[in-house]
Amino acid sequence: MIRVFCDLFSTIDNISCDGVLFWSIYYENERFYKMLLRFYDFCGKYEDLPLGVLSRALIGLCLKKSPLLLVIELEKRGADISYCDACFQMNISSNKSTDINNDLHVCPLQAVIQSDNLHTFKYLLQKGAIIPHSKWCQWKLLCNLSKVNSIFVDSFDFFLALDETFSTCINCEHDTIKQSNNQSLCSQFKAMLREIHSPSDINDIFLTFLRNNFANQAMCEVFRSSWVGYVLL
Repeated sequence: MIRVFCDLFSTIDNISCDGVLFWSIYYENERFYKMLLRFYDFCGKYEDLPLGVLSRALIGLCLKKSPLLLVIELEKRGADISYCDACFQMNISSNKSTDINNDLHVCPLQAVIQSDNLHTFKYLLQKGAIIPHSKWCQWKLLCNLSKVNSIFVDSFDFFLALDETFSTCINCEHDTIKQSNNQSLCSQFKAMLREIHSPSDINDIFLTFLRNNFANQAMCEVFRSSWVGYVLL
């Protein structure tokens, strides 16, 4: 019986490569989903189940604007809050140039933005979630900045601009790409972010923010506390 359920969790459809746990969440069958989780916990006592099952289910939760408690439930079980299936497949592939469908390049942060789930977005950011297919490197800095400047977390405009500016892939399904509610503000953020030459250089990021009058005293203190191994300006 255990083997049957293990095979069930490992089985994916041939179109989107998602499993039964993901689809039970996506179609909001909460009763069936919770039953599957109990079976998953039971099977996990006897078999090593792939954590990717939980991580893809987490994306399903985020896409459907599910309650934060359900997100936390999966995270506590080991779901990766920065999981992207396309990035995962590319990392394990012996041929790094293997063609992966671009519409699989989605992670929990992008999913909650798509579903307008600002509450879960704030939680994921504070827990250290990143967009793995992004050239932006200073996620911890961004998390700390969001704690002192609400413009990072009161809307999705900054992150939409950041995702578009530093993404290393282009999703081919346009209906999966959320449009900003404030195109003017988002465009301003894009213009500023394009001035950053190195998304891993704190000095470069700070000077760009400063040139664009986008740094208050609290933000400067966050930058100062982050300058470990950097020359203080």
